[in-house]
Amino acid sequence: MAVAVIDTNIMIQALPGNPITKKWLARVEDRITLPCFVVMELIKGCDTRDELTRLDSFLTPYTIYWPNQEDCRRAVSIMKDNYRHGYKMGVVDALIAACAIALHAKLYTLDHDFRPVPGLKKLTPYQLSLAVSVST
Repeated sequence: MAVAVIDTNIMIQALPGNPITKKWLARVEDRITLPCFVVMELIKGCDTRDELTRLDSFLTPYTIYWPNQEDCRRAVSIMKDNYRHGYKMGVVDALIAACAIALHAKLYTLDHDFRPVPGLKKLTPYQLSLAVSVST
């Protein structure tokens, strides 16, 4: 089965129940996989134990990917390449991109932070402005 890596910005929309994001996630036919860094960013957004408990329940249907040494090497290479070309890619974004490449997965994100990275199949599932306007 094909794999879909979902970036934090999409999962942040889904967590409170954004209908556009939830509908889109329900239609994803690939196995949804979250690099552990996405999970860690979601944990960072929890302010209470109850929110952490809700997050645990929310994450239950998804596969968590634990990167290995090669993934970390690839992330360093991605960052160096981006910096050489004048792009300032964040550490977590480089790690997420490296995980998606390792999994031969499509990376779904609403960010424009992922500059052209060789081997990365980056897709934008919907416009962020649509999801935000529905959730507010």
